[in-house]
Amino acid sequence: METITDRIKKRAKELNITQVELARKVGKTKGAINQWFKGATKPNGSNLLALAKALDVTPEWLETGKEPQHQHFPPPTHKELASLLSVSTETYRGKLEEIKELKESGVLDSADEEMLQSIEAMLDIIRERYKDRLKK
Repeated sequence: METITDRIKKRAKELNITQVELARKVGKTKGAINQWFKGATKPNGSNLLALAKALDVTPEWLETGKEPQHQHFPPPTHKELASLLSVSTETYRGKLEEIKELKESGVLDSADEEMLQSIEAMLDIIRERYKDRLKK
């Protein structure tokens, strides 16, 4: 029976992504990624979402192996996300700029970086949940 470890390794191999590259994309250490590759630990929560995004698969596929494997939705526009989040596009873009400036300033610690990844993952979930509304 195929495990989450098998699926992580299989997909990384398909994408020709090293553990070091995957660690960078997910925002974790190579050691943490290595633990997932060995099956010593399993990604969950925001780590699972970030890993699925990095491997361009759904979190459900990573966990269960059930289809659909790939995410089939384009990134929403700033206007669409702003609409879903009930803020103006200008406010939304301003917040994105603030996040970008914080990342570039180097003042964020690893917990802050992980929180930003969680926010990005939440936006992916919102995008998926409301994809029908986004098409209109």
